[in-house]
Amino acid sequence: MWVGIFVALHITALFLTLYEWKSPYGMTPHGRNRIRVFSYSSALNLCYAILFGRTVSSKPPKCWTSRFLMNLWAIFCLLVLSSYTANLAAVMVGEKTFEELHHPSRGFRFGTVRESSAEDYMKKSFPEMHEYMRRFNEPTTPEGVGNLK
Repeated sequence: MWVGIFVALHITALFLTLYEWKSPYGMTPHGRNRIRVFSYSSALNLCYAILFGRTVSSKPPKCWTSRFLMNLWAIFCLLVLSSYTANLAAVMVGEKTFEELHHPSRGFRFGTVRESSAEDYMKKSFPEMHEYMRRFNEPTTPEGVGNLK
């Protein structure tokens, strides 16, 4: 995935440079005798800054085609990085297991408030665990907190 992103980054930078050079309004290396010229390294700098979300001093493109392509690249980066972050968070959360809860016979005591939504959820989703924890359920929250102390 990351190799594809970096290949797309370099292709986008190449097209940014070509669009800027071929445009009559762009910062071309030939022609207008400008002090600032938009080069391939400028395009790479801009694309990497957008990908990693950093603010750097760069030469923004002048022609509308390059600006449109730059915005498409920013939208692509936003979508890819947000989906990557969401998948990473889902994997990291899913890896946590609590062996004490999977094998309650080892003396680990846990419970909830009787006739609460948490107890209903445990009863429907984990019937064996609910049978074990039913002995330790308390009628109110303050009594449960008192048993913790």
